[in-house]
Amino acid sequence: MATPGDTVAMTHTIYFSGQLLPGHQKPEVAQRMQDKMRLSAQQVERLFSGQRVAIKRDLDASQAKRFLDGLAALGALAQCEPPLPTGPASALTLSPPADAPAQPAAHPASDDPYAKPVDVTQSSVQQCVRCGTLMPPQALRCHVCGTDQRPGVAKRAGIAALLAVLFGWLGGHRLYLGQWWGVLYLLIFPLGWVISLVEAAVFMLTPAPRWQRKYGDVRGSSSMVAVLIAGPVLLVIVGGIMAAVAIPAYNDYIMRAEVSYAIDEAQPYRDKVEALMLRTGFTPGGNIDAGIPANVSDKHLASLNIKESGAMVITFTHAQLDNQTMVWQPILEQQQITWDCTGGSLPNRYRPTRCRNSGDTTAQAPGAATDAHTYYSADRIDSLELGSDWQPLDIGGATMSYIHYRDDIGIAVQREAREDFEPGMTLDEYKQLLIDYTFTDFSDVSITDMGYRELNGLPALMFTVTGYTGGIKVKALVAAVESSDNFYKVTSWSSRYNFDQREQQIEQLVTSFRTTNP
Repeated sequence: MATPGDTVAMTHTIYFSGQLLPGHQKPEVAQRMQDKMRLSAQQVERLFSGQRVAIKRDLDASQAKRFLDGLAALGALAQCEPPLPTGPASALTLSPPADAPAQPAAHPASDDPYAKPVDVTQSSVQQCVRCGTLMPPQALRCHVCGTDQRPGVAKRAGIAALLAVLFGWLGGHRLYLGQWWGVLYLLIFPLGWVISLVEAAVFMLTPAPRWQRKYGDVRGSSSMVAVLIAGPVLLVIVGGIMAAVAIPAYNDYIMRAEVSYAIDEAQPYRDKVEALMLRTGFTPGGNIDAGIPANVSDKHLASLNIKESGAMVITFTHAQLDNQTMVWQPILEQQQITWDCTGGSLPNRYRPTRCRNSGDTTAQAPGAATDAHTYYSADRIDSLELGSDWQPLDIGGATMSYIHYRDDIGIAVQREAREDFEPGMTLDEYKQLLIDYTFTDFSDVSITDMGYRELNGLPALMFTVTGYTGGIKVKALVAAVESSDNFYKVTSWSSRYNFDQREQQIEQLVTSFRTTNP
């Protein structure tokens, strides 16, 4: 029993619920408390979670007052329970019996008010890093709030930024930061990669204290493992997506080439029909009428048949084009043949631009026509197969020249008799003459050789010329063509930018050149 000479020692507990003194801001107070009390980012986050957290226990009145004053100096408003007495307290002293065992101190003898109290039960329980619930020391996850109790790992902003740049489209930077949903970045590719580049800049510009509070104690150690596992899997997925797009596109390219070869093989028979109609005005109704063998076939051309009204129907040898047809319908108007090549069952994506069905407007190239118009030289020996809206152009020395104002493309043919050159002049020598003397008004000239071609059965050497003339950068495609009696220069030109945009169309114009005097 207590005697009048004994003193009753009352202990106090300090609680904090995130309240601040007027004039203080949370980020600054949190940083000061973390530095002064040597707390982890996770512990600071728990202090400011809004819950009432005990941060110091078993303090006597003087220690509790010093602790409250220290927190107030940091800007934090804490509570003490039981409250400190407002005036001097008369304490009763209890003297333990002489034979009583010594009791362990409930608080350290240190004068530092921020020192952690000695918990005599520390070996038997642990406190949740988030909600403060007591649990067995071997527990890995809190049974109340579910927070992982394993020690966290500090993440570096530089590494996160580097991963965002290199593997952001895979979400690698988010996986590094312990955020599994980083794998979802692939679903918004390529937008996800753009977002990750912005995030890389944000990571590098984030102040160190703020980064430390957010990523200084990231729990879970499977982030990099997830990157190593998910990375190859996602690469396979992306590769499959790219293959799914590229393979059909390549297949369409092969089919267009097959059709183009078959059209070239059918060209001589088309010329026969055209010559017959221009000479006699008679429209053949079969192969025999046009002087064409009954069974026509070639490497890429499976069959060719003349139907009523002179329509030429061709089929193809490639297995993927089996049973597909393409129809060329001749139209004689004012001693000029126009071929409509939009008929037949061949899909538009395999047809040349000029032969695509007008019903599929998305397949039309700018300025392309759905039918082919044949333009002749004055003596009707040479011809070009162009679209609509081409106007005559006066160029000295040219046997025929035209311009398409809307598409900004010009084309000209110059015929030169062999007898005007030295005997034995070769096609290579004629091409070199064109290079040396034709483009003398160009500055900053560059020549690109395109090699040997055949233009409707005639040997040709093709090359491009790029240079400045009249202050404009111009690009031209030139074909040096050889026949038994003549040399030809077939040239199509445009501004350099427009040429690059319409290069395939320009090449089709040049290679459409034909002569009836081989």
